[in-house]
Amino acid sequence: MNIIGQIILLFVSKVLFMKKILSFLFVAVALISCKKNSAKIDQREIYQKYTVSYDSNTNQTTFVANFNELKESGKSLVLSDNSSITVNGNNMTRTGSNYKLTSSGFITTGTFVFIDNDGNTFTNTASPAEYIANEYEDWINNNYTNYWTWQGGAIAPNEIINLRFVNTLDASQTISYFENTVGQTSLTMTAYSMNGFPENEARAEIDREKQIATGDFNIVGGKIISQYKGLDTYVQFY
Repeated sequence: MNIIGQIILLFVSKVLFMKKILSFLFVAVALISCKKNSAKIDQREIYQKYTVSYDSNTNQTTFVANFNELKESGKSLVLSDNSSITVNGNNMTRTGSNYKLTSSGFITTGTFVFIDNDGNTFTNTASPAEYIANEYEDWINNNYTNYWTWQGGAIAPNEIINLRFVNTLDASQTISYFENTVGQTSLTMTAYSMNGFPENEARAEIDREKQIATGDFNIVGGKIISQYKGLDTYVQFY
């Protein structure tokens, strides 16, 4: 390679390196800008969301707390040094925009205690949703409407049942359903909705979720979410 070629190659390499640096800085700034210290806003404008979720596959109960400015979709808040969040008397660890604690086994109750920057205390108690599990189906024919039933009670008010199938050969290939009709005991899977899903073994994931918008919150409100994830099962699509 002649000297001119070497100079061009060096220039291009430096340009590409600078692009990588700028991209990294852009992402870092974006991540920082989407969070805000809770002490910098009116404490009455802190939206609270608490989640209690039990996973039968791992036999673990996870507690999550989220704080946002004004509303659930508002800017994520990082609690100030004078603020705190505990569940069942244990400190929760901040992970990204969440405060989280995971415990082994099925924990029947989670009591969240949030103290804001002004010293106001908010106490909310939640439990995992009611039990649910897949019925053991062996086959699903893509050409016909199927009705997927579950073990556990019918859908109650403010509840939703989520069902997802994941191709065991390619996890990017999924198909999802939900049902929130009170009293319903099955999900309808039409042939049209399954069109194009691979004729292969799939993992069936099911969960029950309940949302309540009442609790010990600020004037901007909040939400309590209860979840129960049933054991995964496997079914053959054909």
